[in-house]
Amino acid sequence: MHYANLTLDTGELSVVVYLPESLRTDLKDTSFYAGSRFDHSSMIGSVKRTTPDGRHHTLFETDMWRIPHNEHWPESGVGLAAEFGVGDNGAFCFFHCGWQQGSDITNGVLGYTEAKLGEPFLKIGVGILLKGTCPECDSAGDYKFNSPYLFAEEPQWKMEAAGPTSVKMKQEIRLRQYGYKLVKEISLTGSTLAVTTSLTNLGQDAFSTVWYSHNFFTCDGDAVGPGYALEMDLAGENRDPVYEEPGTWSWSTPLRTYARVIKKVRSIRIEWQDAIPPGPRIKSEFLNDGKTTGAFRLEACGTTIESTLHELQNNEMYAYNLYVERGTLSPEPQFLLHLAPGETRTWTQRLVFGDLNAILATTWVASLSGVGTSLPMSFLQILPLLLVVVSFSMAVAFTRPWNNMRRRGYQSV
Repeated sequence: MHYANLTLDTGELSVVVYLPESLRTDLKDTSFYAGSRFDHSSMIGSVKRTTPDGRHHTLFETDMWRIPHNEHWPESGVGLAAEFGVGDNGAFCFFHCGWQQGSDITNGVLGYTEAKLGEPFLKIGVGILLKGTCPECDSAGDYKFNSPYLFAEEPQWKMEAAGPTSVKMKQEIRLRQYGYKLVKEISLTGSTLAVTTSLTNLGQDAFSTVWYSHNFFTCDGDAVGPGYALEMDLAGENRDPVYEEPGTWSWSTPLRTYARVIKKVRSIRIEWQDAIPPGPRIKSEFLNDGKTTGAFRLEACGTTIESTLHELQNNEMYAYNLYVERGTLSPEPQFLLHLAPGETRTWTQRLVFGDLNAILATTWVASLSGVGTSLPMSFLQILPLLLVVVSFSMAVAFTRPWNNMRRRGYQSV
């Protein structure tokens, strides 16, 4: 099956942008995602990377998550699939609303509460859905984030611009006193992928919503296991615990079953020790350190991916979760957005792709909000070993000529 897409390519990096249904140009194609959960313009994956020595890697793949693929299933996203909402049930969050302990935070839906069963409501980045039409919907009328809703009409998107290394899409929807405009610009420069999102409140009322990218990450068709690692912009030293796992009481598997959690001064590193088999699901909810800006570094198959969001600040962090299955390693920094009528918020997720060097790792800043550059602890830990190696090499280099001179009858002068 061929999915409607545009491929951006710089030579060293290529990225597939899977297009929303209304932007198909060939009717024989189908859309990769037509579900009711994720932003339809955020299906960005199938990243192919060529290293300087000619090796090839495929990252954020389509054949590792929810196979066989069903474009109508809510969670069947790819790569940087993003959601406006908290990834939980309910139209609003009234209790334990993220790190800020806020209330009246919409789950990415507008006009849901006043809509009657069968009437329309808005899901940001998706379109106009019909209340009560999902398989899990019941008479209580609660919003079910991961159950497929029927659309009141086909969501419409407009292609603003498209070129060999960038694409820009827009969706604009109004319903009763609610409305929004969503603009997505995706661009490649060298080994950097930038995804800029702009959200405008076109309605008469202010609203608050959470936003996050799910980051469905795997590499070269390998299931999550040894060789995979994640380093998060969260202080680990002198903090215990650093995360909670409320789901382990029912459906979630403890993170330490398969991974080693290393608490550093300015980051938390997770290294997978055992392969995750089919079935287990892991969800860890990390605690606020008061400094994180949601940055992280992924490592697998000799590749590093460093992700940052500069425009969103620490005081807008809603949560920092980690979701893992056999087919995805997903760090999920979440941000809380407040938009008054007519207000626009714009932010950019930047991902820099590079080579993983186990000895001399590239500098990674645990906090990128003006704190300054620091070497990762992994480098500091191996520094004494490097000094020993250098000292030994110098000793060998010095004594070898001396021994040669002695064997040849030379005298040092």
